[in-house]
Amino acid sequence: MSNCRSCGVEIKWIRLRPQMKPHPVDPMPKKVIVLGDVISDGSPVGKMVDGYTSHFASCPDAGQWRSG
Repeated sequence: MSNCRSCGVEIKWIRLRPQMKPHPVDPMPKKVIVLGDVISDGSPVGKMVDGYTSHFASCPDAGQWRSG
């Protein structure tokens, strides 16, 4: 783990896909539901997993890192 260079809070780095650059996230996981294929009766198939909030969504200084 490391600290955000803007706001100073602790962050974790994860890769959203193996070939992508690491992405900063808040270190505490949250329960999220991942939806998959629809089964024959029309009900969605889902699984509860740990997910992370992008630090770009929670950092008060995120705007200074946006390009364009």
